[in-house]
Amino acid sequence: MTFVYGEPRPELRYQMWNKIRHIAGHVNEPGVVMGDFNEALQQFEHFSATKRGERQMEDSWNVLQDCGLLDLGFKGLPWTYDNKRAGEQNVNVRLDVSCCNIGLVSYISRGYCSALNFTEIRPLSTSTITSVRGFTTK
Repeated sequence: MTFVYGEPRPELRYQMWNKIRHIAGHVNEPGVVMGDFNEALQQFEHFSATKRGERQMEDSWNVLQDCGLLDLGFKGLPWTYDNKRAGEQNVNVRLDVSCCNIGLVSYISRGYCSALNFTEIRPLSTSTITSVRGFTTK
């Protein structure tokens, strides 16, 4: 399992992407990458008056594809960050992601990521349903 905290400055985010690529290149077993990527993966995960930069999101998706990582999706509120500004200045976006590699896909039948709703802190929880030899565990 790899935990990520993404670089807040978009121009330096490539450093994190390269580290994820490096780690993925050395992992030969089922695994999970989760945490705050500090970037949305898709436009529908960004809620504000302005659109998210397509290039930034494309860079995120490229890392997932390069590393064979699959987004487990999200359950609950569709965003994990709220800038708490009013009106047109409000931005809500899903920055927290939980992914699994191809090696883990054969062990899980479904999975998702959700943010636990505490006051200011919203830790991630990843849940998977595993089916092995007729037994199902959660």
